[in-house]
Amino acid sequence: MLLLWTPLTAYPSLLNALYFLTMTIVFYTGVSLVGVPYDGSLPEMAATAAERVRLSMWKNIFGIVGVLGGAVITSIVYNQWGAISMGGVLGTLGVVTVGLTLLVLPKRIRPAVGSSAKVEVIASMSFWQSLRATLRNRKFLILCSSTIRYCQLNRSKACLLKNCLIFKG
Repeated sequence: MLLLWTPLTAYPSLLNALYFLTMTIVFYTGVSLVGVPYDGSLPEMAATAAERVRLSMWKNIFGIVGVLGGAVITSIVYNQWGAISMGGVLGTLGVVTVGLTLLVLPKRIRPAVGSSAKVEVIASMSFWQSLRATLRNRKFLILCSSTIRYCQLNRSKACLLKNCLIFKG
């Protein structure tokens, strides 16, 4: 996020426009690469519909708090310390508000393993094995790539249109 606020030259130029476009695409691709698996793992984190609704509710509440907090402190931090500090503070605020969701994850009680209890054996996979298995999952790849492309194009376009005054003299 900090790279969005550090142009290559001090004056408006085509180089700055290309740099901003590239950094915007990188930033929103990163947001998508975090957000898509985070949202996709909801069924793994919450087993029942009630748990999923509760977890989704808290995720959205913390997200709104983060957006509102960012909207309030953006101008204050920018006026006091500049654009780079603002990017750092907003990035930190984003990480904290996303991380708060960890506090409301459903607690899992592992069943006691006894002589009469059925034990489900889950195969252990290395990182590379799991990565290969993920990359072979056609449905996941279609969903992931379409979501990333959708978010990337729409957010980049909106951000460029909203901030086009940056490139004017």
